[in-house]
Amino acid sequence: MVSAVVISGREDLTRNTSAVIDIIRRHGPVSRKQIAELTGLSPAALTNIVGNLIDQGLVHEVGLDVSSGGRKPILLQLNPDAGFVVGVDIGSVNLRVGVTDLAGKALAFNQEKSEAESGSQGLFDRVIHKIQVTIKDSGIDDGRIKGIGIGISAVVHPQTGVCLFCRNMPGWEGLAVRKMFTERLKKEVLIDDSMRTMALAEKRFGKGRGVDNMIHICLGNGVGAGIFIEGKMYRGSWGVAGELGHITVDENGPLCRCGNRGCLESLVSGRAIVQRALIYLQEGVSSSIYAAVNGDLGKVTPEIIAEAARKGDKVAHNIMNETGEHLGIGIANAVNLFNPELVVIGGGLAGAADLLLEPVTRTVKARGLQVAADSLKIEVSELGQKAGVLGAASLVLDELFKPISGR
Repeated sequence: MVSAVVISGREDLTRNTSAVIDIIRRHGPVSRKQIAELTGLSPAALTNIVGNLIDQGLVHEVGLDVSSGGRKPILLQLNPDAGFVVGVDIGSVNLRVGVTDLAGKALAFNQEKSEAESGSQGLFDRVIHKIQVTIKDSGIDDGRIKGIGIGISAVVHPQTGVCLFCRNMPGWEGLAVRKMFTERLKKEVLIDDSMRTMALAEKRFGKGRGVDNMIHICLGNGVGAGIFIEGKMYRGSWGVAGELGHITVDENGPLCRCGNRGCLESLVSGRAIVQRALIYLQEGVSSSIYAAVNGDLGKVTPEIIAEAARKGDKVAHNIMNETGEHLGIGIANAVNLFNPELVVIGGGLAGAADLLLEPVTRTVKARGLQVAADSLKIEVSELGQKAGVLGAASLVLDELFKPISGR
């Protein structure tokens, strides 16, 4: 466990209260004794703070811990119903919105096709409408919503909230997206790249819990990485860190949407998988994929290709194997740079990870430095379609409960 920072000298009640809330949120149910050990607060100060938090309804007592002798200590936990947040996941294919309590439990969830190709204004209006509908579906009064977190498939400036780079959704580059949503919704809005919000969900609710050094690979129509170093998300100088999809894997490879050739994204994204299948089919190579779409090549999807591979289709199997090997090269580079203890594969293509995991692992072992690769764990996210929503909601939750001493 990482100890919270507590101000020395004269007690600063606000900062110490914030530190206590953060400990209870991250480690609860937790006893007063454990909180004291983690914060260094005196028993008198801690009693005062916890009493105030219980009176305010932010914390409640949930039971007794195992005793090592004497009275069993009472456990404290964050009251999940003390407030609610909205999480929004805006992708190039799907739009997902959820309302969660303070513990991250989803109370309402809606999704629809994003229709990103229709332009920024149309999608912006649909996002606003879907947020309003989802809040209504949750049965939560709008006044109890503490904030709205948004993950978007784009690079957003961490201070200004302006979209700097967005090649998978036309019309968004240059827009002050945080200001747009804040003014329209009349609530505090936090926004970040969806590759990081999905990584945040994995860190808070998935296989990354308790892991300090982790990389989450978001694999979909785009490819990105959320990087945690010593427990903290690494964003870089301008919020561009983690653009794994735009490292060069083959300088003579396919043209990427960013304008370069041979980017990892041009070889392993959903679009890349479909494009590789179309090349085979248009050349007349026999495959069950053709029958699966009744000859309509416009209906080929990564999911159809993956299912064909599972049923033994040679073309589909080769495509997925090649994809896994290319992805393994990208992951090996990231492992050599950051030396994580865990890599988690998530995103829209995580459902095909059963086909990708073997070639990915094999390639990472072959190309990564042995000292880094041998102890590495490569796993698949189990958060499913709600990962982006949970991660976006976590932007708000982390801000609400961030220790003031760390602001």
